[in-house]
Amino acid sequence: KGCVVWRGITDDRRGAQFIWRGPDGSAILTHKLPDAGGYGAVRSLVRGPWIMADRSEEKLVEVSEPFIHREMERANAPLLLLPDALDHQKAEPQVPEMLEVWRGAFPDVQFVHGSMEDYFDELAAHRNDLPELSGELRTTAREADDAHWLIPHTVSSRYPLKQLNDRCQNLLTL
Repeated sequence: KGCVVWRGITDDRRGAQFIWRGPDGSAILTHKLPDAGGYGAVRSLVRGPWIMADRSEEKLVEVSEPFIHREMERANAPLLLLPDALDHQKAEPQVPEMLEVWRGAFPDVQFVHGSMEDYFDELAAHRNDLPELSGELRTTAREADDAHWLIPHTVSSRYPLKQLNDRCQNLLTL
């Protein structure tokens, strides 16, 4: 259905949504997470400051407004993806409350608590309006949050997977 990326491309290259085309001509709908915060952006830039403060509706709107507007500016389609998660965290109980506050504060935006599949189904309806990008995503993003850096020419993480991938690539190119 779709692909979500963070590292290897910066917000200023294509915006949040684009079609990523492979060398064989295949294409996939792609969502690029924000440079600042990645898949934890809502958690770190919105929910965290709100919970650490007084947890009032006013505070939630105050910390949400710049984030939501920045996401609207990045959007190439009339859709926002606002994941509020990290890969090792349980679901957050504040999400329904946040959605209710957002629905009242941003009446021009329809907030839907859905799945990634739902998002890519909606994005597919805007496929013809999206910019295209082809090739590897290798932008190093040194200006962004240091967690977003792409470190080229390194094999420092998940080394056994990289070894297996190299073996497969070598078999395919023989």
